[in-house]
Amino acid sequence: MTEFSKVPTYGHCARILRTNGYRPIPVRRGSKKPCLPKWPLLCARDLPSRELEDLARRYADDSVALAGGNIVAVDIDSLDEERVAYLKDLTFRVCGETPLIRVGRAPKCALIYRAATAGIRTRRCGDFEIIADKAYILAFGMHPSTGKPYEWLSASPLTVALTELRAVGDEQIETLIARVKGENGSTYTPLGTAIKSTVVTTATTIMPVRAGAWVTNALGMVTDGRDSYLAHLAWKFAQLTPTDVVAIAQKAWLEFSESADLARNRRDGSCQWSYADAFAKAKYLVASNKVARPSRTSSTESGKETLWTPATKHAFANKIAQAGSYRKLSPSAVRVSNLMLAVVHGSGVCFLSTETIASQTQLAVDTVKKSRRILVEQGFWIRSEAVGGRGIVACYQPNPAVLGRDFSELSRKQSLETEPISSSIILVPDEAKWIELLHPQFSRKRSDSNGA
Repeated sequence: MTEFSKVPTYGHCARILRTNGYRPIPVRRGSKKPCLPKWPLLCARDLPSRELEDLARRYADDSVALAGGNIVAVDIDSLDEERVAYLKDLTFRVCGETPLIRVGRAPKCALIYRAATAGIRTRRCGDFEIIADKAYILAFGMHPSTGKPYEWLSASPLTVALTELRAVGDEQIETLIARVKGENGSTYTPLGTAIKSTVVTTATTIMPVRAGAWVTNALGMVTDGRDSYLAHLAWKFAQLTPTDVVAIAQKAWLEFSESADLARNRRDGSCQWSYADAFAKAKYLVASNKVARPSRTSSTESGKETLWTPATKHAFANKIAQAGSYRKLSPSAVRVSNLMLAVVHGSGVCFLSTETIASQTQLAVDTVKKSRRILVEQGFWIRSEAVGGRGIVACYQPNPAVLGRDFSELSRKQSLETEPISSSIILVPDEAKWIELLHPQFSRKRSDSNGA
């Protein structure tokens, strides 16, 4: 018996899920791509029984997703177990507990609730995503990265009806998002890897891509991860004076002493933080030849040194996500851009290699190359060359002009696959063939057979 044969399929699940109140979507086996190009229609109303039976036959062996709209999925997309436990507990305290917890790539998980009202907006806050209207959550099938089936920790939608779940409304979601964004306490900068999402939404938080994340308190002072933070500052100022160890150390220590909590000793031990720590990191950077030396054509002007603050980076990420939501950029290009942006600091330069980006985003190397090329061709990023320790290296800078661009005019140019569902679309006669709306290929086949 193959591994796939042990996993519930659309043909097996669709009827049961519909009976339990859910809206199942067929998804290509071993992927996250829906079989139906106009699947967002299923977020607005149930598919008629006759058409559901037809889909169950046509996609009997495919995977299963649940359409948002009447459900809300809280997707915790972090590989940090402590972070996952914290977000899960926070969700339970705000929204109540749920029996439906789905795991794809542990410890990542999704918590399923019933939508109290229609039209709850899908949104993302870093490693925390609300999957609701015009989105979907994978329920049954093989995870494309792990090659293992999605799991339900206790109950599943096959055994728990939608009406048995707690209802969650906009007010609870807003409270939850506010708590995650750190408006009620210290800001947590999560560890881990880049985010992989089933939808493209407006980003509000930039995920760090290195293991050395740091934590700040309500006053913005770095309290944990201070060693990584000091290393980052040394790297930042090394972009300005690549060979001057003293200059790098002095600037790094000055900013570190003003922005980090030095009341607590190193690693809670007896050693206090000092200039010697900054000097050691600066000396290592220069000796290792890991600092790229900008050429004349790619030198950073003084006016740009402080452009890429956390606020402007968030604004840039929002523009990238907006372009993605209007299909100006592919989901892969959005992920690549966000990952590069995460390592851009005051100097505004990203030196990540294609292989590093591919590893962090779990994308193919060719996909990363194509995404970078598109980002440059469409003016989102600027590519230049710099002289590094091993010769000429490519460096990428986010284009400041993107901050002033408006992609809202593209909303009228979407295909029906991603077009917002309006009354003109869903208010169709009862006798209309929904299968033809969901899959135009069927209507063409029917026309061909009638013509014959």
